[in-house]
Amino acid sequence: MSLLDLARSALPTRHVDGPRYRWQVSYADGRAFDFCSVPEQDRQQIQARYPGAGVEPLPGDGPGRMAAPAEEAELRALVAAILADDTEADRAEALSVALVDPDAALACFRAMAGER
Repeated sequence: MSLLDLARSALPTRHVDGPRYRWQVSYADGRAFDFCSVPEQDRQQIQARYPGAGVEPLPGDGPGRMAAPAEEAELRALVAAILADDTEADRAEALSVALVDPDAALACFRAMAGER
């Protein structure tokens, strides 16, 4: 079974502190932002990256609808561009994770592309 097949199959419910690719990071002064990570990171890793911040998993970080052909094509292009310096294996893993939740992945990868 390929990585894409595995990503598209039903995934078990994840523990709230377990590895995820979408987190909300917020500070007491009201600053907040969504953080996306490939490969996935757990709560402890995100908190180490943003000391003093509150960290919560974002909804939708799990199995959802299948990507439409146009969405899959856009995700392939975004992953290739953003992770151009990474290995093919890393790009394949990122794409497989992205295809599990195309709405969230498109939002994350579009934001990353906009920051470049």
